[in-house]
Amino acid sequence: MTLQHKQITVVAIDDHELILQGIRYLLEKNDDIKLVAEGYAGSDIVPLVARHQPEVLLLDIGIPEERSYGEQAASRHSVFATLHLLQTEYPYTRTIIVSQYGTPLLAKAALSAGVKGYLIKDDALTSYLANAIRTVHRGGIFFSRSLQSQLIQARIGEPNPLQPRQIEILTAFVLKPNEDRGVIAKTLGISVSTLNYHLGRIYDVLKVNGLAAALVKAMEMDLLPVPPPDLPLM
Repeated sequence: MTLQHKQITVVAIDDHELILQGIRYLLEKNDDIKLVAEGYAGSDIVPLVARHQPEVLLLDIGIPEERSYGEQAASRHSVFATLHLLQTEYPYTRTIIVSQYGTPLLAKAALSAGVKGYLIKDDALTSYLANAIRTVHRGGIFFSRSLQSQLIQARIGEPNPLQPRQIEILTAFVLKPNEDRGVIAKTLGISVSTLNYHLGRIYDVLKVNGLAAALVKAMEMDLLPVPPPDLPLM
């Protein structure tokens, strides 16, 4: 008897039919991912998430409030307000932004709104879309490489409240997301108690109360590089 693995359920919302067709085509190739619904406008987001309760939401950041046809003008949807609502009302749904626009400012705002991934609509999207979905489903964070480069450049010259050793410690957790503190401490050449002491100081500086919050806060402040697509944050 063959055990059936659970599929990752996905809702995709984009105002361009060709993009939705492309997403549909890409996801159909993956047995562990199931596209359960599609939407075209901001007014579709909450109803589709409420109805299907997807594990991952693929969302365009520049969608209209209502679906438009032909040359009809449409007002833009307030995506970030909806993202904050989703974070509160549907925390089990992890959101990935899929957009042609990507700047450090947008990325930081997306992280603050609870987004777990940010993908740029480029030729490389086809190679990492499925992996991005799997990564955020596991609790990680996934950014496209082109946006990572912008984030790294944006950090140059900015003040850094953390000491080099503290950055090194946080980076170790980024690069080894599935290891326990004993392994991390050994990698850094320190004891677990010393590691915990450093983490406590980091939490105080960043004004957070845990490792996950510290990692996200450090990324929001551009103090850490966004992990590569094959290295989920958590």
